[in-house]
Amino acid sequence: MAGVKRNKCDRAELRKRVILEASSAFAKFGIKNVHMDSLACALSISKRTLYELFCDKEQLLLEVFAMHQQEMSRLGCRRHATLRW
Repeated sequence: MAGVKRNKCDRAELRKRVILEASSAFAKFGIKNVHMDSLACALSISKRTLYELFCDKEQLLLEVFAMHQQEMSRLGCRRHATLRW
């Protein structure tokens, strides 16, 4: 049972690492120029592992937006805390 809990923690930590790396890459290279295989390589994980965490780049991008929205809310940027499409 302890192995299962640790595995979930490791997976959550890996998701966090992927989101942070993707955020940095999107800012540096632009969303269009970032590819899932380059993210996997930068994180030293397989593309399969990456796709097990996020079904596609769009889902990953939405997670990056959500992370930034939470950070803005935490910092008190209420006016900009809600994404509008």
